Amino acid sequence: MPPQPKKRIEIRPLRAGMFALQFGFVVGTFVLGGVWAGNYLDERFGTGPLLVIVGMLLGLLLSFGTLYQLFRLQI
Repeated sequence: MPPQPKKRIEIRPLRAGMFALQFGFVVGTFVLGGVWAGNYLDERFGTGPLLVIVGMLLGLLLSFGTLYQLFRLQI
């Protein structure tokens, strides 16, 4: 049986632009949401900037997990 050719990925400008917009929106939303929630909890419990940093890192982690799933769906 002859080897099958590799699947070629076609890059379309509009699709790439839409993915870039999704990237910015997802990262911005999760990170700002994490910072906002961390700031609220810091003010409530008086823990200083600790929960803001935790919220920001959690937002980054969640955003990259979501972007990985989006990227897998688009290929």
